Amino acid sequence: MFIEVIIISILIAFLRGGKLNNLTYVRIKGIGFMILGLVIYSISIRYIANTNNEISKILFSNLSIINIITFGLILFGLNKNKNISGIKTSMIGIILNLLPTVANGGRMPVSKNALEKLNMIDQLKVLEEDIVITHTLMTNSTKFKFLSDIIPVKYFLPKVISIGDIALSIGIFLMIQKFMTSKDVLQ
Repeated sequence: MFIEVIIISILIAFLRGGKLNNLTYVRIKGIGFMILGLVIYSISIRYIANTNNEISKILFSNLSIINIITFGLILFGLNKNKNISGIKTSMIGIILNLLPTVANGGRMPVSKNALEKLNMIDQLKVLEEDIVITHTLMTNSTKFKFLSDIIPVKYFLPKVISIGDIALSIGIFLMIQKFMTSKDVLQ
């Protein structure tokens, strides 16, 4: 979803007279924390997916802690840039996604009804088999259902998204608009 938001935002900024080159002037503080968070998360998920040993089982059973650490690092880095247009909105989106993920064992719950509305039967079958590391099918015991992936979005790439995804997307959109259309890109 975020790739589509970036592309649409760039196109709209072009229509508004924006310049792609302006994005090269963006100075992000705390980028090291954000990269470290992404690296830890990626390595953990890949290790769990590609190995079947005691360490991968420990990592899988502690996905909530891994999410708190990794997204905590990302939020810490983003907070250093809270004055940039869209960053606070993106941070809210991350927190809104983190709540149901952490509360449900480190995996984002996904609505069966939303998947069925989009005719995403293959994805539903995979989630029913409970083999996806990052997502799980919503059940009666799911916590924070309203913040989970419950919103079916039907377009050329149908998907089920969350309120957090929407907030994060709005933040990304605002940031790209600000920098591409700004006359003074160094603000």
